[in-house]
Amino acid sequence: MRLEVSLPAGVDSNGKIIGWDNRLVLDEVNLTDQFVEARNDERGEEELPSPFPRDEQKASLNPERIRCARETAGLSKVQLAESLGVTSRTVANYEEVGAPVSQAAVLADALQVMPSFFSVSSHAPLIEDLSEGQVWFRSLRKSTVRQRRSAVGHGRNALLFFKWIEDHFRLPECDLTFADSAGMRPDLAATMLRAILGYGENPLPEMTSLAEAHGIRLFSLPTVGREVDAFSFMFDGVPYIAVDTSKTAERVRFDIAHGMGI
Repeated sequence: MRLEVSLPAGVDSNGKIIGWDNRLVLDEVNLTDQFVEARNDERGEEELPSPFPRDEQKASLNPERIRCARETAGLSKVQLAESLGVTSRTVANYEEVGAPVSQAAVLADALQVMPSFFSVSSHAPLIEDLSEGQVWFRSLRKSTVRQRRSAVGHGRNALLFFKWIEDHFRLPECDLTFADSAGMRPDLAATMLRAILGYGENPLPEMTSLAEAHGIRLFSLPTVGREVDAFSFMFDGVPYIAVDTSKTAERVRFDIAHGMGI
C-alpha cells in the first residue's frame, strides 16, 4: 500500500501551523484497519467520531425487555436483585436505562429466558405496549397484581411466538367484527356472532379449530394460569385468547367460547 503523509509546512512565531505539505511517501505499508486522513482545521469540516467512544455510548440490554422478563417471572425488583447479588437500585437502573451487555447471561438465567430476549430487532412487535389495562381477565378478583402481570408477560411472549410463526407460515386473518358488538348486551352480541358463524342456536363444533380458522390466536398458560384463569386481549387488531390446558377439555372449550363472546 502506498501512503502519503501530510506534514506541517511551517509554524509562525506563536507556534501555529501555517500550512500543510504532502512530503512524506511510504511504500509497501501493510494496514489491516481503515485509516483516516487528518484534516486541517481551516477547512471547516466536521470532526471525525472518536475511535474510542465513551462508556455511555456502549450497547446495553433493552430496559423494557428486562422489566417484561421480570414481571413474567413473577419477581419483584428486590427478589431479582437478591438473585443477581446486586442492589434493588441497580435493578431499577437496569429497567430505566438498560443493563450492560455483560449481564445478559446472568439475567437470562435468573429470569428463565434466552439472552437474545434482551435485544430487540427492528421487526419485532413492541410487546411492552401490551399492558394490564388491555387484557380482559376471567378471574380478576381472585388473582394478585403480580399474578396478573405475570400472565400479561406470557401474553407478550405469545406475541413474539406468533410473530415468528407468521414470518414462516400463513395464518388465517381474523374475519370476525368484534368492534360491531362493542357496547351491546352480552346475549345480543353472542347471538350476532353465532349468526355470523352460521350456527345460530345449534351446537358449536370443536372450539380450538373454530377459533383458529377465524384468525383468533390461542395459546396456553403455565402454572400462573390456575390463578388468573383464562384471559383475552386485542393487539394490532388481532384477537388472542389464553387458556389453561391443565383444565378439563370441557372447561377449555368453555373458556375459548367465553373469550370469543359466544
